[in-house]
Amino acid sequence: MAAARWAPVVGLLLLLPLLPSASSSAVVLKLHGNVYPDGNYYVTMNIGEQATPYFLDIDTGSTLTWLECDAGHGSCETCNEVPHKLYQAKQSKFVPCANPMCDALHQDLGAIKNCKNGPQQCDYKIRYLDGSGSVGVLLTDKFAFQTANGHNTGSDFAFG
Repeated sequence: MAAARWAPVVGLLLLLPLLPSASSSAVVLKLHGNVYPDGNYYVTMNIGEQATPYFLDIDTGSTLTWLECDAGHGSCETCNEVPHKLYQAKQSKFVPCANPMCDALHQDLGAIKNCKNGPQQCDYKIRYLDGSGSVGVLLTDKFAFQTANGHNTGSDFAFG
């Protein structure tokens, strides 16, 4: 009986985020990909000071989103086909191993943090059930967005 009294209130609270706001700064991103045959989901993001488009892979198994990058020697063992150049990771963008974001990433992945490559970078390694994975470093860079109300904005975000 008490649950029936709360149902209209809960329903209203669930609808509130869906109502448009005059000062909305929401960003809507088109999701691409599929479970089969590609096996991944991604969004196209404009990243960097020069706002270059890249496919940002959405990791549905953790809080990490990542993109394929050109790390020099042996960048990708098996890269996804992408219509753009690979991201050029700059050491100045690396998240240090001692940064709390590095701790949070490893806690989420259930992995032990290892600073073997030095304190200047946060390394990670993810393996998925299908045998694929992502190995890289956590870094931050500027993401350029156009909000739902038409304004352009940019913020630094962490990704792999």
